[in-house]
Amino acid sequence: MYGTRTEEGYRWTHFSDFAEQVNALRAGMASLGIGRGDKVGVVADNCVEWAVGAYASYGLGAHYVPMYESQQPDEREYIIDDSEVKLVFARNPNAAAELQQMIGKIGHLQHVVTLNSAMAGCLSLDELMAMGRRQPVAPVPVTPDELAGLVYTSGTTGKPKGVIITHGNLLSQLESISTTQELFPDDRSLSILPWGHLMGQIVEVHLLIYCGNSAAILGNVANLAQDIGVARPTMLFAVPRVFTRIYDGVEQAMASRGGLVKWLYDRTIRNEVRTVTPARQGIGQRLLTALADRLILRTIRQRLGGRLRFVISGAAALNADVIRFFDLLGVTIFEGYGLTETSMAVTANVKDARRIGSVGRCLPSARIMLDHSVAAGQPGEGEIVVYGPCITPGYHKLPVETARTITADGGLRTGDIGRLDDDGYLYITGRIKEIYKLENGRYVAPAPLEEALQRSPLIAQVMVYGDNRAYNVAVVVPDMAALKRATTGSGIEFPQSHWPQHPLIVQLYLSAIESVGEGFKHFERPRKVLLVDEEWNVEGGWLTPTLKIKRSRLVERYRPQIEQLYAQ
Repeated sequence: MYGTRTEEGYRWTHFSDFAEQVNALRAGMASLGIGRGDKVGVVADNCVEWAVGAYASYGLGAHYVPMYESQQPDEREYIIDDSEVKLVFARNPNAAAELQQMIGKIGHLQHVVTLNSAMAGCLSLDELMAMGRRQPVAPVPVTPDELAGLVYTSGTTGKPKGVIITHGNLLSQLESISTTQELFPDDRSLSILPWGHLMGQIVEVHLLIYCGNSAAILGNVANLAQDIGVARPTMLFAVPRVFTRIYDGVEQAMASRGGLVKWLYDRTIRNEVRTVTPARQGIGQRLLTALADRLILRTIRQRLGGRLRFVISGAAALNADVIRFFDLLGVTIFEGYGLTETSMAVTANVKDARRIGSVGRCLPSARIMLDHSVAAGQPGEGEIVVYGPCITPGYHKLPVETARTITADGGLRTGDIGRLDDDGYLYITGRIKEIYKLENGRYVAPAPLEEALQRSPLIAQVMVYGDNRAYNVAVVVPDMAALKRATTGSGIEFPQSHWPQHPLIVQLYLSAIESVGEGFKHFERPRKVLLVDEEWNVEGGWLTPTLKIKRSRLVERYRPQIEQLYAQ
């Protein structure tokens, strides 16, 4: 069921063990007075105890409120206060101590329970389970329209909003996924997405239990390359960056090789990846392709565990080259689209119904329409409005925001712009809140441009800016390893304080932007680049916990340098 990483491999918690822990914790929580309608918070990265806490809460009719270990403390305090959490689980000792100090300060918070160690002033999970084993409590029934939990949005602007998720919302997703995606009893994922994010929670907490599959919990994303070989997953659920980095890693490895392997890779794999409509192969090319599969692709498959069958990518668009590369590996990538407010997925590419570049067609739990009256896009585009049992009832304590987002006939205004082709496949083209006008009146949707620019191995992170300006500029965090390789022999030394302004490096990045931005419209292309020597992370407040950039904060952070770019 759930695998926890150890030095020897993975230690597995099976369904029977999981059920016993849920029963014990449910009774222990009941002894503390937790019952129907109470809020139970959790501040933890993915772990077995996270899932045990969720199902123990559901069994009391309580509502689960996930938070991230990487979240800013003031954001956590806001969520605990706004949601009226009564008991909170914490894995990190520092977070537990911080939460303990909130008791008495925040009216509803009464208990802090540590997940993996005892701490003065806090109950430990083991102690709470022991209490429950002495006084068992049966689970209470819940209805589909009852609240399962609150999932707070990432908050790229302003305070996070608590999205209400019902048991019916969750079930609609599980039924949709299980009927459209072929799953087998021995299917296993490697848990990469945080369970505080609804996509990770649904596919690796609830779907796993619903379908009887297993998940190996990734201890640290930095160890992905090692852990994937140990866990040997058959399926992965992740954001595009994970799959892009796998592909880029192969490209970089091949660039440093010579001889037959390099020639064979260029002649077969790279050629097929970059060919949109493959031509019919002659016998000679088929033999070369078979040789490349044996000498190159088989090794890559083994490094990915040797069993990987499909991956599901969400949150942003994935480059078509990456999709075709995984196709050659025999691993199918299915892209989908959804929001927290739609309980995860609205559309998805599925087996026998996949169109590269799209996010697929509607799942059984949803239907969509396009409102062409609000989107400032191309002909045929409109705001995506979603209907169905997957739709949230609204935002916690925010009736005005709920009324603004959910239409009178029950549709959810997503704020995303898209278009539908004749076969019902959806294409995402921008986000209303992020779209801005250039001085010439042309509209720019920066997110798709940023996704394309990050395909360059030289670019780790990027923000495109041009609001009410003559042209766009790009603020770029370089991939330092790739930059050092690209400047070998140039005489440039790292680190040195002035390298981001070095003419050779600036020109290198302008060329990279021009290369990966070939498909941009002329007015969309960034004309200048600002290189910054700092990583944007969650801890610094530059990214949301789901790794989306906080655009307004970054614009303010670099405003003086951006103004200087335009003045030059």
